Amino acid sequence: ITCARHGIKHQLVQKLAIEPASTWHQNVSAEDPYIYHYTFGLEYTMDGIPMVGQIGEWSFDKRKYNSGGFPPSPLHAPPDCAHEAAHLLAALFNEASEKSPPWRPKAVPANRDTTRRVLPPGPDENA
Repeated sequence: ITCARHGIKHQLVQKLAIEPASTWHQNVSAEDPYIYHYTFGLEYTMDGIPMVGQIGEWSFDKRKYNSGGFPPSPLHAPPDCAHEAAHLLAALFNEASEKSPPWRPKAVPANRDTTRRVLPPGPDENA
């Protein structure tokens, strides 16, 4: 109300930010946002199928590091069929962590790398 009384007008910038997730597709290149707001964890099967409410075989979620440690650097690439947002986030993350010298000593050990899960063999694989 104060702005209107003083003649201040606002401009709405549709492409200001994007908050993609693995559960819906957003074309990051086409939307060309100024900010990629990493809000949601990215969870996929190795076939690139988004996982809803589950931890995927390829998983990247910032909440896994709340108790300390940094994600491994470089991150494993997401599955080929994962949405563009997952590939872009992994590439941006790897670029940033590579240029941050203090990163590597604080990264979790390779055996705690949560971007790739080793799953037990399925019933058909034991035969």
